[in-house]
Amino acid sequence: MSNAAAFANDSTPIDTVTTKYAGHVAASFVDAMIAFSGFGSAIAAMNLSARVFYNVSRNGLAPEWLGRVHPRFKTPYIGLAIEAVIGIALAVFIGLPAGATTMIGVVAGSNTIAIEVAYAGVAAAAIWMFGRGPQTAVQRLVTVGVPVVGMAVIAFAIYSGVYPPPAFPFNLTVPAAAVWLIIVIALAVRQKNRGVAPVLDAEVAPA
Repeated sequence: MSNAAAFANDSTPIDTVTTKYAGHVAASFVDAMIAFSGFGSAIAAMNLSARVFYNVSRNGLAPEWLGRVHPRFKTPYIGLAIEAVIGIALAVFIGLPAGATTMIGVVAGSNTIAIEVAYAGVAAAAIWMFGRGPQTAVQRLVTVGVPVVGMAVIAFAIYSGVYPPPAFPFNLTVPAAAVWLIIVIALAVRQKNRGVAPVLDAEVAPA
């Protein structure tokens, strides 16, 4: 426990522990496995994000070109290219000057906030879709009460994560998430004004 603080502040704790107890050769092997694991995780994340771009585009929630697929490989190559540019920019402008640990902390923090906001939006949409119209008290508890509780828990989680404000640059997670949210809202408004975004009422209208 006397070295807990040093371990917490170590940018490569697994390498440090392996080197200490198993030697440099074992540490090099472990470092290689971590690198392969990180690379695989990055590829998986890019694949997931590109598919999200593809789906939101095909459903009218983003520009059409974002969902175009490669004529030969049938992959959403434009979405992948955008992800690659964003990733390189983050690495160059944040990762190189601030270090990998700081970059991961800022990006992961802003990503967590964005996901929490998305979950809150899903809960609000559930109320809109299922909580309207005449219902019994029990039905209202399920269709409105449960989503409201979910949004309250999410709000508390966000508040707990940003207050008291963390030190710079980790206090940039909220502005980063806010900028991304503004971009998403702007795209949604643009699609709605063009008349290509789906209407929620049409999705829940009785057949």
